[in-house]
Amino acid sequence: MVDGGFRILGGAHRWQAAKTLGMDEVPCVVLSDDKWQDLDLQKFVTVRLNQLHGTTNTDKMIVLYRELEKKYGEKSMQRLFAYTNADAWGKLVKQMKKSLKAAGLPKDVQDKFDAAADGAKGVDDLGLILNKILNDHGDTLQFGFMVFSYGGKEHTYIAMSKDTRVAVNQVLEHCKSWGKNVNDVIAEVTAAWVEKAEALEQEELSAEAG
Repeated sequence: MVDGGFRILGGAHRWQAAKTLGMDEVPCVVLSDDKWQDLDLQKFVTVRLNQLHGTTNTDKMIVLYRELEKKYGEKSMQRLFAYTNADAWGKLVKQMKKSLKAAGLPKDVQDKFDAAADGAKGVDDLGLILNKILNDHGDTLQFGFMVFSYGGKEHTYIAMSKDTRVAVNQVLEHCKSWGKNVNDVIAEVTAAWVEKAEALEQEELSAEAG
C-alpha cells in the first residue's frame, strides 16, 4: 500500500492460523505493480478469491458490485465478475424469492418475480420489481409485510391500508415539526406494542396453567 504496509488479498484465514501456530514466516506473493495500489481492484480480487476458494457473503458482494459498477460501468463489471457474479446474483434472487414465499404470496406471484428478475440488471431493478409486486399483490400478504436483505441491510416491505398510510403521514409531519427522527418514534411505538403483546401472552399462559 502507499503507506508502506501490506494488505492480504487472499489467505487471511491461513495467516491467522499461522499466527496461532506461532509461525514467524509464511510463503506469499507480493503484488508491487502500480495497478495494485487501486483499492477497488484490491476489493474485487479479495471477493473473487473468496468466491473461488471459500464462502460468499451475498450482501457484501452486491455492495462491492455496485461500487465498482459506478466506476467501471455495467459491461466491464460483467466481464470482471464472469460466472462467479452470476452465482452470487442467483443466490440473491433465490433469497428474495424465499422471502416472497415466507410472506405468503401465492406461487403465481413468485413465478412473476422469477420471470421479471431474469431481465434485471442490478439490485435497483429488483427493488422496482418488488415494489410493483407489493403494489399489485400486497393485499394477499399473509401478515401484511415481507422482509429480505441486500447491501448489508435488512429491508421490510409493508402493505399499508389507506387508514394506515394516513396515520403514517401524520407521524411524518409531526416528526418534521418537532425535529424528531421517525425511526425513534416508530421504535418507541413498537416497543410499547411488544410489551403489551408479551403481557397478554403471559396472561394467556397463566390462564391455561390455572
